[in-house]
Amino acid sequence: MFAREVEAADAYTKLYRGLYPKRRFPEAEWEDARVDIAESIGLFEKGLEQFLGAHSMAVSPEVLSLLEHARVAAGETNFEVGRDTGTGSYEPNEYPSDVVGKGVDDVFESMQKAFERIKEDLRSGSLATKSTVAALPKINE
Repeated sequence: MFAREVEAADAYTKLYRGLYPKRRFPEAEWEDARVDIAESIGLFEKGLEQFLGAHSMAVSPEVLSLLEHARVAAGETNFEVGRDTGTGSYEPNEYPSDVVGKGVDDVFESMQKAFERIKEDLRSGSLATKSTVAALPKINE
């Protein structure tokens, strides 16, 4: 089971790292990053769907909940990006609406929390070992 957890962690790390936009100019701020994330939010929805389809049994219930939340938020935000732009792309110096900005933040924060939790889970050992140990009967000494 631990090998599947490591495989899931590797796959998620690639997806999560892809969320970070490239810095396009030296003084770029979070608002600029939000534009890039918003324009590609549909890719994250799809990536999360694929990840969950392949690895949902190899992550903790907490991670699963965070990623399901991020997937739903990405889908809703993708719809709002379409409403904002009509094309899915923002014009130069155009920024996402408050609704889209909050959606981007929500997806980003959920994915970030999931990334941190996956690292914690791996450091503390296999999820299978934890549940196996927890299920063992206590022996009176």
